[in-house]
Amino acid sequence: MEVEWGEDDSYFLSASEDGTIKKWNLDGTVIKTIVAHNSAVMDIEIVPQSKVFFSVGEDKTIKFWSPQGELIDSFDGHQDGILDLAIHPKREFWVSASWDKTVKLWKPNKPLWINYLEHQGEIRGIAFSPDQNRIVTASRDHTLKLWNPQQDSIISLEDHEDGVSTVVYSPDGQFFASGSRDETVRLWNNQGENFRTLEGHTDWVLTVAISPNNQLIASGGLDRTIKLWRKDGTLITTITEHERGVLDLAFSPDGKYLVSSSRDQTIKIWRLDGSLVRNIEGHQAPVRTIAISPDGSKIVSGSRDNTVKVWSWDGELLHTLQEHQERVWDVAFSPNGEMIASGSDDGTVRFWNLDGQLIKTLYSYSSMVRSLAFSPDGQQLAVGSRESMLILWDLNEVLALDELRYGCAWIKDYLEFNASLSESDRRLCDGIKVVH
Repeated sequence: MEVEWGEDDSYFLSASEDGTIKKWNLDGTVIKTIVAHNSAVMDIEIVPQSKVFFSVGEDKTIKFWSPQGELIDSFDGHQDGILDLAIHPKREFWVSASWDKTVKLWKPNKPLWINYLEHQGEIRGIAFSPDQNRIVTASRDHTLKLWNPQQDSIISLEDHEDGVSTVVYSPDGQFFASGSRDETVRLWNNQGENFRTLEGHTDWVLTVAISPNNQLIASGGLDRTIKLWRKDGTLITTITEHERGVLDLAFSPDGKYLVSSSRDQTIKIWRLDGSLVRNIEGHQAPVRTIAISPDGSKIVSGSRDNTVKVWSWDGELLHTLQEHQERVWDVAFSPNGEMIASGSDDGTVRFWNLDGQLIKTLYSYSSMVRSLAFSPDGQQLAVGSRESMLILWDLNEVLALDELRYGCAWIKDYLEFNASLSESDRRLCDGIKVVH
């Protein structure tokens, strides 16, 4: 049996011949039992500084797990049981050894993405600061994380008393706002200090928006209300016309209107005095997410009916996008307004043009997509998953990807170093310029 200690020595993992991995407290109580492999688990390795871990087994597979024991990915390639695994100190690659008499070197998908695993629960919201120096994430683990990717620093914000549902940055980059199941909205400065708490909702707060002039905050939740606040915490008005919980909010680019979506399957456009401008219907299930184009001419919505819909500001349905196989959790317009991204429980992120045509699909998730956000310069897409993972995608690489070039980059080391390959196989990618 293999035993691996956690980095902080507060727990350990054990591997068993019955295919399970157990996570233990130091007092000997089992925290979790993971059904990991179809036969004996031969090795476990915890990745330094992240708490994610790998396991290998007699079933010929390598498996990659979140700190909570949720499967992130699985790797095949060996022809017999795998005996041992070692991880490079800088996490640049890992090496496996097998009864098939081979040693294989594996590397992560670095040309396209950088991943972070810090939260202990699904990531429900993501926001970039306008200068792109910070990313803030909201999680069901009751925390927000304030990330600085350039400095590789993370601040954990723990004032909320229940799961955090949403987060949004102010357009001037001076503060951000979060909403939580603890029924509060909290305002934070860039040092991670909670400088104001807005109280008044009587159920979970699921969505928050900040006006273009940075002076107004809108919040909505399961109490079926929309509340409009001044930045100083003064409640201006409460809107009560939705028949079920309010799931998403967005201010129009000119700051004159507020758009909401709801479990009642509608999208509504409001003036800031709370009067209704327009009611939009067409989805067959709760409308989980909305976004407004930068020029204010279009609204995109995503629903639990598995569809993405594009509407004119006047409420005319322009396109219904039906490629997703499960409910849609988040949608966003690119900063230049030329592209839409959508994320779904089907584990994909899909990119669309404004004519409703599918541009690209990212299939690289074994987990459900819960949130996404474009960077202000449109060069990156941040995606949060149900399995607590934040991934930053390089959109220039993703959208321009030549699958053949990328595939050759992926197997470059295998072709060069695998002694069992024939000379003709080794030259499979000759003449193809690979992605670096």
